[in-house]
Amino acid sequence: NAGGQAGATRPFLLSEYSTNIVNAHQLQLIALDTKANYTLGADIDLGSALTNPAEHWFTPTNTPYPISGFNPIGQGGNQFTGTFDGQGHTISNLTIQRPTDATNAAIWTGYNVGLFGYVGGAGVVEDVNLAGGGVTGYSRVGALVGKNHGTVQSSSASASVSGEDHVGGLVGWSYGTIRQSNASGAVTGDTNVGGLAGVNNFSVTSSFATGTVSGFSNVGGLIGGNLGAVSQSYATGSVSGAAVYGAPDIGSLVGYNNGAIKNSYAMGAASGRSYVGGLVGLNDTFGSITQSFGMGAITGYAYIGGLAGVNSGSILQSYATGRTTGTIVSGFSAGWGIGGLIGGNIGKVTQSYATGMVNGSASEYVGGLVGWNYTSGGSILQSYATGAVSGAYFTGGLVGYNDGVISQSYATGTAKGFGFGFGSGPGGLVGYSTGAVANSYWDIQTSGQSTSAGGVGLTTAELKSGLPSGFDPTIWASNSGVNNSYPYLRSVPPTP
Repeated sequence: NAGGQAGATRPFLLSEYSTNIVNAHQLQLIALDTKANYTLGADIDLGSALTNPAEHWFTPTNTPYPISGFNPIGQGGNQFTGTFDGQGHTISNLTIQRPTDATNAAIWTGYNVGLFGYVGGAGVVEDVNLAGGGVTGYSRVGALVGKNHGTVQSSSASASVSGEDHVGGLVGWSYGTIRQSNASGAVTGDTNVGGLAGVNNFSVTSSFATGTVSGFSNVGGLIGGNLGAVSQSYATGSVSGAAVYGAPDIGSLVGYNNGAIKNSYAMGAASGRSYVGGLVGLNDTFGSITQSFGMGAITGYAYIGGLAGVNSGSILQSYATGRTTGTIVSGFSAGWGIGGLIGGNIGKVTQSYATGMVNGSASEYVGGLVGWNYTSGGSILQSYATGAVSGAYFTGGLVGYNDGVISQSYATGTAKGFGFGFGSGPGGLVGYSTGAVANSYWDIQTSGQSTSAGGVGLTTAELKSGLPSGFDPTIWASNSGVNNSYPYLRSVPPTP
C-alpha cells in the first residue's frame, strides 16, 4: 500500500522508489515519504498506466460507486510537506474517481481529492502542468491539489473537475498561496465552485482561469468563495448558477467575496437567478474591490450588475462595460435591482463607472450605474454611467431607486421606463429617491428625460464644457479628446 490510504499500487521493490520521478509508478510512490523533496524528471502519461491491470491501480469492488484512478498524495494524517518541482514537465491524463456523496466519501476518501490530496503548511508544489484527464470527488476537489495549506506556484491544469463543494480547476480549498498559476478545464459542482480554486482563504496572485464553471451557489470564474486576497488575476470562462432560492452569488471572477480583490478582471458571461455580477456576485461587508473591472454580459432575475450583483462592502476605482439584462422567473411578475455596475448597493461606491447597456424592461429598480441604492449605508461618490437604460418602474440613468446618498456623479445614457405617478421614473439621473442627491447631473438631451428625482439637468454642451459645479478637480478632469468630452475620473481613465 503506497500511502496507507484506501488505494494500493502493485507490489514494489525498494529500488523503485526515487525522489527523481520519471514514471507513473514512482509518482504514486511519493506517498511513501510525504516529507521528502521531489523533482519531475520527465513528462508522464498516466493514461496507459491507469489502464494497465499489471499496475493494480485503485479499483475496489463491491462499492455503490465506481472508484478508480490515481491515489491522491497526502491526506489529513499524512500531509505532503515536502517540495515537488515539476521542472516544467507535463503529467497527462490524470484520472481520479471518488464518491460524490457524503456517506461514501467518508469511507472511500472522497475528501481532499487531486494529484496531491492535502498539501501542508511547509509543502510546495511548483512548475508542473496537468494536461487532460478528469478528477471527481465529494469535497475539497482540485486537479492538482484538493486542500492546500502550503504553496502552489507556476503550475497549470486542463483536467475537468467535478464535486459537491470546494471544487476548483486547480485547487479545491486553499488556505495557502497560489501564484502564477492557471486552469482551463471545465469545473462543475454545487457550492464554492471556481475555475481556479473553490475557496481562497489566503492569497491568489498573478493567476487566471479560462474554463467554464457551473454550480448552484458561490460560483466564480476564478474563485467560488474568497475570504483572502486576490490580485493581478483574471478569468475569461462563462459562469452559470442554478440555485432557485436564496442568494446564489454568481460572479465572472468570484462568486462570494468577503476579502480583497485588486487589479483583477473578468471577461466571461455570467448567468443565474440572483446576486449575479460581471466580477463578483456578492461583495460582502468586509469585501473590497479596487482597480478592477468586468466586461462580460450578465443575465439574471434580481440583483444583477455589470461588476457586482450586490455590494455591501467597498468598491473603488473600478468599472464595468458589459451588457446587463434582467429576466423573468416563472411565478413572478417582475425582477428588480438591475444595474450597469451594481444591482443592489448597501456599501460604498467611489470613483467608478459603467458604460454597458442595461435592459430591465420587465424589471423594477433599474439604473445605469446602480439599480437600488439602499438607505442602510448605500453611497455613490464621484461616479458616472453612460449606457442606455430601460426598465419597467423606478428607472434612472444613474440609479433606479435611491434611499442612500449620491454625490458628484452624472449620467448621459438614454433612460426609458413606464413609471406610475410622480417620482417613479423614468428619470434622467434617478428614477425615485427618498435619499440625498448632491452636486450630480444628467444630460437632458442624450437621456431623453427632462426630469429626475434628484440632480440637475444640463444640456450636452453644458456637461461637456468643463467640470460641473461641485466636482473636485483633483478627482475629475475634462478634455475634448477623452471620454467623448464628458468629465472623466483621473484615477480610472476611460477605456478607448
